[in-house]
Amino acid sequence: MSGCYVFSILQYDVEAWTLTESSCKKLEAFEMWEYTRMLRLPWRDKIRNIPVLSRINKPEVVYLVKKRKLEYLVDIMTKPKIRPTTPLHTEQDPRKTKRWAKKNILV
Repeated sequence: MSGCYVFSILQYDVEAWTLTESSCKKLEAFEMWEYTRMLRLPWRDKIRNIPVLSRINKPEVVYLVKKRKLEYLVDIMTKPKIRPTTPLHTEQDPRKTKRWAKKNILV
């Protein structure tokens, strides 16, 4: 039920999100909170994230967000009518481009 309602609403228009370290941590915390409630695990047990994810057997939400952002970027870049006339990232510093790719695209 959580995947049907909560995570579908969570992923609405996710392609336009700006992912930062703090937003990724908040997403992971919400995901773990939701999964521990679904499994009815008491908080006193202090179970780590990896065993909870192995019990649920679903990919992480941050992974899905980055995947959808990448699919959206590919979709924009492959359609000639939508493609912008100027590059998306016009900065001359290659470090900024690498940082953007590291944050927004799956490595």
